[in-house]
Amino acid sequence: YDISRYLHPGRNTLAVQVHRWGSGSHLEDYDQWRFAGIFRSVHLYSTPATHVQDVTIRTGLDAKYRDATLSADIDVTAPAAGTAPGKVTG
Repeated sequence: YDISRYLHPGRNTLAVQVHRWGSGSHLEDYDQWRFAGIFRSVHLYSTPATHVQDVTIRTGLDAKYRDATLSADIDVTAPAAGTAPGKVTG
């Protein structure tokens, strides 16, 4: 693939995400075949410098199954270091 048009002068980052588990995960050494390189389909996408990296949603019911709570953990990738708490209501 020629991704030249997506590059800019200076430092560029190309991240590879490997989905380890698949339908053949029961095979010995499935995640470490004795071949090197990327040998399957590759999908490229770009993200802005600040973007949502991962979302985890948890729910819980009270003992009477009447009221529920919902919590969300949202991992945001941003150039600035640190954490920023937030609250969503509604």
